[in-house]
Amino acid sequence: MSKQIIGLTGSIPEDLGRFQSLKVLNLAGNKLAGTVPPAIGNMALLKVLDLSWNSLSGAIPLELGLLEGVLKHLDLSNNALSGVIPSE
Repeated sequence: MSKQIIGLTGSIPEDLGRFQSLKVLNLAGNKLAGTVPPAIGNMALLKVLDLSWNSLSGAIPLELGLLEGVLKHLDLSNNALSGVIPSE
């Protein structure tokens, strides 16, 4: 998924982390709610993660720190997330 998708609602599925070879995940500009699934930290090849401009809430999962050194672009802006971006 390398193209921005607009119009998605609901939450980000927990099993998204099973797509371990995914390199770009851009879900910006949707109406997604809920938390960021910790399983995203299992996506070992992920270079771009853009979840900006949604209605996500809760703590930024510590598991995102597992992507340090691989992730080149991370945008969680314009959500209601709390905490810091973790490092490994």
